[in-house]
Amino acid sequence: MGTTKLTAEFVIAGVIIVFALLLLVGSIFPFFEIAMSFIETHSTWLSANWALLAVVAISVAYGFGVISEYLGLITFEWLLDIVKEKRMQGYIATSPILVQISPLLLKYKSGDTVQMTRKEISNFYGDMRFHVMMKNSQLYAEIEAFINRFRLIRVLFLAEVIVLVSFIIQLIKNFSSPTAIALIFTALIAWANFYAVKYQFEHYCRAVERSYKALLIDILESYKDNEGQKKHSQ
Repeated sequence: MGTTKLTAEFVIAGVIIVFALLLLVGSIFPFFEIAMSFIETHSTWLSANWALLAVVAISVAYGFGVISEYLGLITFEWLLDIVKEKRMQGYIATSPILVQISPLLLKYKSGDTVQMTRKEISNFYGDMRFHVMMKNSQLYAEIEAFINRFRLIRVLFLAEVIVLVSFIIQLIKNFSSPTAIALIFTALIAWANFYAVKYQFEHYCRAVERSYKALLIDILESYKDNEGQKKHSQ
């Protein structure tokens, strides 16, 4: 089920990107006129082989979806690292006991403090996510939900940028009010989409933090018992 859902997401992402690329190509030369002429000329053959064409179209969309998802990951990697770094400071500051009990933080500890570079913080979030995935599938389902959400909206942002470029080219070639309005509207959507990606990053990191902390409850209780016994013996 998960694999089928992921495949569908890649196909949807590919369709979005292909549509945006076609608009870009159409703004450079009369692609749509050529395409319509080809369809009219070969309509009989296309009708007879629609099943084959559908398989090819889905395969192409899937390929573009995989590529665009990777490009979206690269495009927003810097923003996710900034969000992780900012949240990690608060995560440790508001959960000092975490520094004492987290087995994943041992290699970053220097006394009672934690020293981590931005790359190490990013890796630490990956370690926390993997730990949750191995220990509790229900907690990981929440994390995975956020991953699925920002996977598509990152691709949508890339598509919006491509559409913006196509509108700019059209305006340079032949200015028109509808195209200018479409350009402004798409720019506003892209701006909102950017902040939607940031919003999803924030909630993704919070889901990882809470899930990991939830799995440390047993360790926390054991730690408190040991500390209590030490104080009692003193």
